[in-house]
Amino acid sequence: MEHPRSPRRELVDRLWDVAGQVEEFEDLVAAWDAYEATHHARGTLDTIGADPQLMQEFARAAMVVDEGEAQDTQAALDRFLAALIDPGLIMDEDGSVLSVDPRLIEGLADDEAAAAVDALAAGFAASLRDAPDGQGRSRLVRLPFRPGSSKVLFLAEQVELGASPRWVLRRATIPWTASRGRVLVGSFALTETELEIVEHLYSGLDATGVAAARDRSVHTTRTQIKTILSKVGASDQRELFRIVSATMRTGDDTFRGAGGLSRRSTRAGYSTHVLDVGQGRKVELCRYGAEGGVPVFFIQPTTLPTPEPELARLAERAGLDIVSPWRPGSGRSTDRAAADGPHELSEDYLACIDQLGLDGIVVAGHCSGGLYAVALAARLGRRARGLLTVDTGAPLLGLDDIRRMQATPRRTFLGMRYAPGVMLAPHKMVARRFFSGPEGEARVIDYFYDSCPQESARVASDPRYRALTRDNIAYSLENPERLVADVQRWAEDWTPLAERLPPDLPKRALLGALNGLFRVPALERWAQLHGWTTDIVEDEGQLLIYGRPARLIDALVAVAGG
Repeated sequence: MEHPRSPRRELVDRLWDVAGQVEEFEDLVAAWDAYEATHHARGTLDTIGADPQLMQEFARAAMVVDEGEAQDTQAALDRFLAALIDPGLIMDEDGSVLSVDPRLIEGLADDEAAAAVDALAAGFAASLRDAPDGQGRSRLVRLPFRPGSSKVLFLAEQVELGASPRWVLRRATIPWTASRGRVLVGSFALTETELEIVEHLYSGLDATGVAAARDRSVHTTRTQIKTILSKVGASDQRELFRIVSATMRTGDDTFRGAGGLSRRSTRAGYSTHVLDVGQGRKVELCRYGAEGGVPVFFIQPTTLPTPEPELARLAERAGLDIVSPWRPGSGRSTDRAAADGPHELSEDYLACIDQLGLDGIVVAGHCSGGLYAVALAARLGRRARGLLTVDTGAPLLGLDDIRRMQATPRRTFLGMRYAPGVMLAPHKMVARRFFSGPEGEARVIDYFYDSCPQESARVASDPRYRALTRDNIAYSLENPERLVADVQRWAEDWTPLAERLPPDLPKRALLGALNGLFRVPALERWAQLHGWTTDIVEDEGQLLIYGRPARLIDALVAVAGG
């Protein structure tokens, strides 16, 4: 007679099954639920992580998932290249070619194609060696391509693909047209001379080359280029190239779209800025609304900072100047260790606020971003006008608060609070499944709303909400280590952090009543005790900022004293 295996043994078995075959990650979820149930029956849920051997099993499984992810990297690199409008290739930091877009070598014989790619790789590796320190993660370079032919202009950008940074080289194939050049004149009030200089720069000439082409001094030409950058709002010539290239494309997206890859939006209504915050770090910001209006710094670690068009319009109408940072390691923001949390990042955010000259600022945060907003508001002190948390809920005071959650968030927050060593491996498994293609996306999206019927029905029936969910999950899962670290902080009692806020600072908590993570009565009790105002939105859950953007704007205006 066979004896049934213990829930712990079943959990370990399913862990290793799923580590090798992430398609069945739901099997690990079921095993975890059974293991949790045994601790619940014994009254030992708060010691569920007091098992060093189990923690070691999960840590080893996370390493195995990383190995499997490395095997998937080649396919991911190929998909990334296929999604770009401009043909190109991907290189490693040491100059090794990892993937080549067939369009780049179209029409070449095999030996010619190999020679062209080798020449391109060698030329770029040489340009990296010769480049001055601190040149940044993107640059324009003219590189040899075909033997005996003139050099070709490429845009090189360092991006996070897989476990380490890669260089993506895209051929600048979009030709200059006079009609699109006139768009630049009308948009940025360029003179005819300045437009001529822009055309020369776009063709690949540097300041010396432009000066020679126009029979002017290099000093005069550099002064004119500085004026052009100021008018266009570009920080350097690489950013100017992006703006001009986008104009030549007449509105095409940077990406045609690739299953399993996060995509940057090109919708109107916002601008992007990259600020140097010191110590070699940069922060990319998305800005929308009424520039020069009431400043709002909105921190969104798990949702894209780019706004939906309706939110941007409402912000402008309300006179709000909203600035939202990209998470470390995303966009063009410098990556930071996952252990760097609200206190550390508030230094960078404060540097951004100082550089932008913002004062009397409203600080806001979405979901776990509420903790970052609280830390930043505390650091700003009297410079902060008010604080708003959106779907952050109240601090979880203990086990009972977590047990009252719906099933999907409960298992996550229970593990984050009482067994943090367990959580990285399953999040890496889910990330790998999500980025495996459309079927993986669908499975993870369905799991995400598994215990919230109203949200699940909305996402299933409305393509817009499904696309928003997909893009935000992709943004979250790009960096599982940071995601897990942020939710671990969120799962703790963060009351001591909130107690550092100035007592007279207006503080408001906005929450969708259908949000399965937090109960409205618990938030209202905590808010009353600590001097916060609550704003509860009926018939909304985790999609509040997309379903009812006007309520978000109203809450920001209210906390600003409007």
